[in-house]
Amino acid sequence: MTPEHKDKALAAVSFFDRLPVPRRAELAAKAEAAQLPAGFPLAERGVPATGLQVLVEGQVRLFLPPEESTIDIVGPGSLLGECALCDDARHPVSAQAISPVVILDLRAEDVWPVLLAETDATLALLGAISANLKGLLGRVNDIKLRTTAQRLAMFLVSLARQPSAADRAANNPAEGMVLTLPYGKKLIAERLAMTPESLSRSLARLGREGVRAVGRTTVRIDDLDALALFAGLLPEEENDDDALHHAQGYWR
Repeated sequence: MTPEHKDKALAAVSFFDRLPVPRRAELAAKAEAAQLPAGFPLAERGVPATGLQVLVEGQVRLFLPPEESTIDIVGPGSLLGECALCDDARHPVSAQAISPVVILDLRAEDVWPVLLAETDATLALLGAISANLKGLLGRVNDIKLRTTAQRLAMFLVSLARQPSAADRAANNPAEGMVLTLPYGKKLIAERLAMTPESLSRSLARLGREGVRAVGRTTVRIDDLDALALFAGLLPEEENDDDALHHAQGYWR
């Protein structure tokens, strides 16, 4: 990966996009790129973190051993290992690639001088940690207050807001929106705190809301606005940044 590609990857992360271009270029030059296979362990809970990882391509599952309860599934532009810059620098969760991934590794000792010199970078890091906590609290709230069908609906709404190029090519407004699921149904069920059987029942329930499976990995949504309303995303929230961030957190 060229220095220019590394710099572009760092700029896609809110923590790094606040940096002056020369500072970011300096970090990009020190970052080590790695291509890793699906199943590769990126972090182990309780083990000291020595640096940050920027996910450039692919998806990573965050989970709690030994039960391996899925906490989150993150995609390109995500920052991992922020704990390396905190007092307790041990990983709070384990992380494993669920697809082939490309990551950038940055040593904590290379990032610390930037934090000390650039106030905006420090504020951005605090903002990222705060957003992660807010997202987790929101998902706890969903588990307590939303039905399994509503949680699945929220997941599909968030996915629909950022469809892939292939999905866009396949969509016909007269026939509804076709979405490709970003990972397997077992992981989706874990991510939404339900069993695979509950996921199947929830998908069947959403048939009344105009959602139906059209293949092993695709679903069709007849009316996205109606599905968002069923999920609990109110019309006045359509332009609410916090609400949209919470919804998009279901699949990032």
